Formats: sequence, C-alpha cells, structure tokens
Amino acid sequence: MSKGSDNIAYIYSALGEKLARKMKDNTYQYYAGNMVYKNDKSLSYLLFDEGLVTKTSSVYSYEYHLKDHPPKVGQGPGNTRVTFQPNWNSITTTQVAEYYPFGSSYLPVSPAGTNKYLYNGKEKQDDVLGGTALDWYDYGARFYDPTIGRWHSVDPMVEKHYEWTPYAYVYNNPICLIDPLGLDSTFYSENGSQLYQATGDKGKSSSNYVIKTTKTTDEIYSDGEYNDKGFSTPIDQDVATNAEEQIKNGNLTGDHMSKFVKLNSTTTMKGMTSIVSQDDGSGGTSANNNTENCGRISKGQLAEGKSVGVGNLDNKINPHSDPGSKLGEVEFHSHPSGSSTNRKSCYLQAPTDINLSTGRVNYVYGMASWGGMKQTVYVYNKSGGVIATIPLSIFKK
Repeated sequence: MSKGSDNIAYIYSALGEKLARKMKDNTYQYYAGNMVYKNDKSLSYLLFDEGLVTKTSSVYSYEYHLKDHPPKVGQGPGNTRVTFQPNWNSITTTQVAEYYPFGSSYLPVSPAGTNKYLYNGKEKQDDVLGGTALDWYDYGARFYDPTIGRWHSVDPMVEKHYEWTPYAYVYNNPICLIDPLGLDSTFYSENGSQLYQATGDKGKSSSNYVIKTTKTTDEIYSDGEYNDKGFSTPIDQDVATNAEEQIKNGNLTGDHMSKFVKLNSTTTMKGMTSIVSQDDGSGGTSANNNTENCGRISKGQLAEGKSVGVGNLDNKINPHSDPGSKLGEVEFHSHPSGSSTNRKSCYLQAPTDINLSTGRVNYVYGMASWGGMKQTVYVYNKSGGVIATIPLSIFKK
C-alpha cells in the first residue's frame, strides 16, 4: 500500500500466514509464529499469553498486558488496557489505553509505550504514509480501520452474508460481537473434535485450524512394510492439551496459537475432499480405488490435476499424479485405498519421503478405510515432515 512516495508491503505464505513486512525505509520485520525479528534477523520480541518479551543485546525484558476482560468463549482475547514491567519490588506502567466501541483511541495512548498489540490484542499498523498515520489493525485475514469501523477488503464469505455490506465489522455491533481473525474460524483437535468456533461472524465457518500432531513417526508410519516412509515432528501431548484448553476458552492470541496449523477455507477443503473421494476407501482392485487423485490451489482457486491410475497394487507400481502446481502453490493428492488381491497390503497412506522433499505446506489424503484404517488428511512440509493430521470426514459434511 502506498501514498505519495511512501509505501509498505506485506509478504505471506501460500496459506496466508504473514511472513514479513517491508517498511517504507526498505527494511523488513519478520514474523515466525509468536516471534518477531528485526531487519538483521535478530529477535525483536516474543509474544506469550500475558504479554511479550523484548530483547536488547543479551538482556530479556518482560512486559505484561492487562486486558479489559479475561478471554472466554464468545468474548475473545480482550483489549489491552495497561502494560507494565516488573522492577524488583515495584512495577513501572509503560502504557495506558482507552477505546471507543469500534476500537479508535478514546484518549491518546499514555505514556507512549512501544506495545502495538492493543484493540482485541491485534497489532496496530502505525506507519505514516504521505503524512497520514495508517492506524489499522492486522486481524490476519484482513486489515481493520477503527476510525470508520470498517474492513478495507471484502469479506471472503460475502456470499454467506449477502444482507450485509462485505466491509462491515461484526454486524455494526462491537459491544456484543467480535471477529478474532477477520474471518469465520473453526479450531479442531487432532481427532476432529471442534474446540472453538468464532462467533464474530455468527459461527459460519470458513478458515480452519488444527492442533499440531502429537503422533511420532513410528505411530504415523506403523506399517513396517515400506522403505519410503517420511517422518513427523510431534509436539508434546501436555503442550497440545494446554493449547486446546486456551482455544476452548476463546483465547486466540498468545504463544499457544503457534501450536495450530492453518488449513484452507472450508469451501476449498470440501472441494479437495470431493476430488480425492472418487476413491471410496474400500480398497480392492477397482480402478477408482487404485488411482491417485490430485489438484492444487492456484491464486486462491481450486484446480484439479492429472490423476494417475496404476491398475492395482498387485502390479507393484507406485502412482505419481501431476497436480500441475507452480512455485508457491499449495498442492494435494491422495494415496489410494486399493489393496492386494488377498487384502493383506495397502499403499502407504501417509506422505512418502519423496512427498516431503517439497518446501511448501501440502496435503496428502490417506483414503483407506478398511482393516481398521481411517481416512486421514496429512499436512506436511519439507522441514517438519508431517506437522498435523485430521480426519477426512470433517470435510465430507
């Protein structure tokens, strides 16, 4: 975005995660989960549930944020009212903030602290472009302008809310409603249980999040028959449980958010599931159940790729479909449910080592639903291997 000779830019991953902000002096600020880095790649600050930790040289300083209400279902994370730093036997107040209902400042933020996580705990974009302060809030999916109480881009779910302007914030009712991410959002556990659904858009789900996997490589690749297995990077079960509890309580800011993986929109996930579900999961030697179906997400649109049939598993051929994806695009494909004639073996359901060679976040659908197996969506990348799993049935509804 620009005004006059001043301009700033944002860089996102294929899944919409903010990776960096290019400022008007051509320096960068980098984002990696709850950690934010300076232009020289040194740590600037680290966010946690109750505030942030800043780093100066080798010294770490804690700053705590008091909200106007504790996070709970239907209310979200609250607005930052006071920030303070502990100083041995005393505390130093570093910032005080007051708000109108739509989020603009009631009084100048005082004293002039450096914290930018204010209204709804979102990061304020305080760049000055062409002599005018931006003062927007970054909600993840969209930017929000509290001065006019409107978003600056169209609601991606506009067709679900045709009776409202696509720029309206929480149906013009910020007292009773919130929109934690700028988009309808649903959070899931690894077994597919719904943890939380954002109420700011009346619970009509679009964006989806699933807890990172707690399954080890041996648990995901339990069948010892294959020599092309990938790997997983599980998080600790206690860490996952704590993160899920935070989400259940409606707390959508803090370190626990980094324990979730963002999936595609509900519409896209259902479309992907429809493409791979040409395999009914029953195994056997039929053509449909021995075909690798695939596709890609190109410029936000779902496109089906070139599927490959292999006859049946008795041929000992590994299918390799062609999603037709280009650099930066998300791709997906299925691993067939087909079985050998005597139904004692099946294609590897989780991503193979070849699948994991790509640096993008992609999807593999394990289609088998026989012999105790359950159809599963595997989310993976090159560095982390399998980073999340969720039952395919969630997106068949």
